[in-house]
Amino acid sequence: MTGGSPTERIAVTGTPGTGKTAATNQLDETAVTHLNDVIRDHDLYTDRDADRDSVVTDLDAVRDHIGEWTGVLESHLAHHFEADRVVVLRCEPTVLEDRLE
Repeated sequence: MTGGSPTERIAVTGTPGTGKTAATNQLDETAVTHLNDVIRDHDLYTDRDADRDSVVTDLDAVRDHIGEWTGVLESHLAHHFEADRVVVLRCEPTVLEDRLE
């Protein structure tokens, strides 16, 4: 990232459907951690909601797993982690509703 430190931590967060993954996919994938993938791939959750196809994340387990991270952390949960900068994505509610249908 231009002007940023290679050890800088940037959290990208926002309501599901606002475009966090799409935006961070435009970056160099080696610098981006898609936190929801990490949570599912490493079973870092305490419960599963089959109706919503979602999980209840164990934030302490995630913190232990990612340790001292750098780069870009992407998730609606990213704001729960210590970061040097936070980017919050927003979206007009009717557009968001259409995306989540």
